[in-house]
Amino acid sequence: MQGSELSTAAAGRLIGISAQTVRQWCERGVLDARRIGSRAIWRVDSASVEGYLQSHPERRPTPDSRVTTELDHLRRDVDELRSRRDRTEDLLAAMERERDRFRSDAAAVREAALLLNSAAQETHEAVSHLVEVLAGQSAALAQLLSPGSPLDVLS
Repeated sequence: MQGSELSTAAAGRLIGISAQTVRQWCERGVLDARRIGSRAIWRVDSASVEGYLQSHPERRPTPDSRVTTELDHLRRDVDELRSRRDRTEDLLAAMERERDRFRSDAAAVREAALLLNSAAQETHEAVSHLVEVLAGQSAALAQLLSPGSPLDVLS
């Protein structure tokens, strides 16, 4: 191959076909091209594209058709960008819902922790009171059972 080379996308725009069709034509030998490495990347000889267009004048794009083709590509790009924007907005909305749910869950956990702390404090106070009562009763019982107490006299 001699001369400049084109990507399959650029060759396709010149001929008015898709890059996939250009790759198929390269594989079948319709267009002179070389494959880069073992990957499916082709470089198309620009003279081959020009030769094809000369032998198929109906395929030769007019200035208007090139503008239309470029506009079609731009429209597709805009549609793709809009679709990506919509998906991004959907993901952001989902993330915001999860954040709000997390905040709500976190608030519930904080409230439960406060309630548990309060219950633990009340339990501690009740146990302390019971210990005091039992200590008092134990002292009274010890006094009743001590030698010389009224119970000792009965025995």
